[in-house]
Amino acid sequence: MQNRASQIIIALAALIAVLLTNCMWLDDEIAEKVNIDTGNQFRAAIVLPGVIDDHSWSQAGYEGLKVLEKRYKATVDFAPKIADRDALATARRFAKQNFDFIVFHGGEFIAAAEAAAKEFPRTKFAITTGHPGNNRNLGAVVSRVSESGYLAGFVAGLKTKTNRIAYLTGFPYPANKEEAGFLERGAKAANPKAEVIVEFLYTWTDTDKASKVALKQIAAGADLIIINLDHNEEVIKAVASQPDVFAIGWTKDQYYAAPNKVITSVISDVSTLVTNTADLAQRGRWEGKLYKFGLKEKALRFAPFRGSLTPEQEERFNKVRNDILIGKLDIVL
Repeated sequence: MQNRASQIIIALAALIAVLLTNCMWLDDEIAEKVNIDTGNQFRAAIVLPGVIDDHSWSQAGYEGLKVLEKRYKATVDFAPKIADRDALATARRFAKQNFDFIVFHGGEFIAAAEAAAKEFPRTKFAITTGHPGNNRNLGAVVSRVSESGYLAGFVAGLKTKTNRIAYLTGFPYPANKEEAGFLERGAKAANPKAEVIVEFLYTWTDTDKASKVALKQIAAGADLIIINLDHNEEVIKAVASQPDVFAIGWTKDQYYAAPNKVITSVISDVSTLVTNTADLAQRGRWEGKLYKFGLKEKALRFAPFRGSLTPEQEERFNKVRNDILIGKLDIVL
């Protein structure tokens, strides 16, 4: 959800601790010291659009919250399956219960997050999508969509034989549109003949609609479907039912959904995103702005290829990924 992924992706509690300027992990001793220094038990909550066992976006957010609970002995709470229209009321409930840090997990909650931040100026809020923040108590956290999009596209460009790739995602939020643009650039970098068709479904959860769109694209010649939604499993299975067609999953490793048909997944480590931001909030460093994390901070990685690419193709991918990581390849130009 916004980022989702497209963030795939992928997109809630506190940080496994970032060295604030370098975004490196704090160890347990430092984390314990943070609790002592603050004097009060940190309280964090998350508003989720889906269920906590969806093997995708909402589960990743929930897992981030549990990391926070364990790491900082924090008091945590969560609200699953919250519709856009109910998000503000849910946040109010958490704020009135004196939660220090409240996360809205997904771009569909932008309006609710903005309203809650105005209503409760002493509470810190975060939203997991591309958003500038309010420079006070509302900030945002997102994976570097330039990296996730470009590399997912690069893999797809290497794998496709028909040169037609379809990318299925939810809404045309700024981060999702940006990610789609980088995906196309990555595909063409690997294969200049590749064409990327972007399908914004205006839903994250309607698997029937997503499956129909995927099959429509396959009928039109696509042999590689990239799926960045909340419930990818059923869509992946629909794709896998077609011969000579492959899928790329999002947010978590979704190979299990269709072994040998899922060539990789874009793993957006939402727990890292969430714990990083919550750590900043707990240490009084939350600036109410947009924070981005990616390869360098280990918030983004790709699932094993498991033989789905040739050794030569995998070598090309690894080189591009490493060049991005060390700054040798600037894909934002």
